[in-house]
Amino acid sequence: MRAAKQVQAVIQELHIPHNNSKVSSTVTLSIVSTTIIPEALVKPQELIAKADSALYLSKSNGRNTISTVNL
Repeated sequence: MRAAKQVQAVIQELHIPHNNSKVSSTVTLSIVSTTIIPEALVKPQELIAKADSALYLSKSNGRNTISTVNL
């Protein structure tokens, strides 16, 4: 989580213009971390789908967010 916050802070400090965005004048970064218990029988596609859903949820909650998904 600390690494994600550091990367997000660096992106914010760069003030990269996002001219075509209706949400923000600069580029923002939403990050999702997905974890799984190794013994769990979860297919890779399911893990990717859960992470993708979490990313869209983060974006709908205001963007520039960091979220975690535990399977």
